[in-house]
Amino acid sequence: MLSDFSKYIKEISRDDIGPIEGIVSYLEQATTASDRIGIGYGDLPLKFYLPNKIYGGLVVDMPGSLDSLDVIVMRQNVITDRDREVTIAFDQYIQTHQNDFNALRLNVLDLPFECRETPDEHFKNLALEVPQVIIFVRK
Repeated sequence: MLSDFSKYIKEISRDDIGPIEGIVSYLEQATTASDRIGIGYGDLPLKFYLPNKIYGGLVVDMPGSLDSLDVIVMRQNVITDRDREVTIAFDQYIQTHQNDFNALRLNVLDLPFECRETPDEHFKNLALEVPQVIIFVRK
């Protein structure tokens, strides 16, 4: 069994990138500035890094119609009731409009936070199965 120090060394030597870095990297390459993006949790970093109009997230900034979204980023984690509300709305929309989207599973662990100082939230303490970020791109 590895000690906590050994686990920490293993963690900092991993090549994993965080969910926001992976999402931003993908969206920078796959979208144009006019594409409208919805995300349940993680909207503020996207607003900082991307020129796109970003909807959803903690501020619950929703478009008049979800039909106007070109991309929906589905996160597995919710932090507050506000982003839970957004995530549920996006999930219900995707369920009823599956044929309008291509689903892409990014090779990025869908952790609730990119980097945390709290030891309990470090990679070394992850469960064996962590879901990946799923991005739905309108066809």
